[in-house]
Amino acid sequence: MRDADAFDDTAFIGLARLAKRDPYRLSLFAHHLEPDERPLIVLPIQGGTLLVTADRLLELRAHLEVHGAWNVKQFQGYAVHQPEATLSDEDFAVFRNAVLGPQPK
Repeated sequence: MRDADAFDDTAFIGLARLAKRDPYRLSLFAHHLEPDERPLIVLPIQGGTLLVTADRLLELRAHLEVHGAWNVKQFQGYAVHQPEATLSDEDFAVFRNAVLGPQPK
């Protein structure tokens, strides 16, 4: 299981400097990464967090579960939100190249 160490070289855009040091939160994000996947960028968005890797974009939203008679919501971790694709393969390739920059061959 991956942990917060997977985020050592990740760029945190729009987050406080302390956000990078929250190992619990980062370990919850890391549960959604493949063993060889490296996060490049973490970006807060409305309703969640966008996690950018070399191969995919993950929109992570808090998973809340109603608990008890008073409908109190309890945090259960993060879930991957998968709406309909908004980028074509060509647009995704352009976005990916812009994020990664020129790569040596």
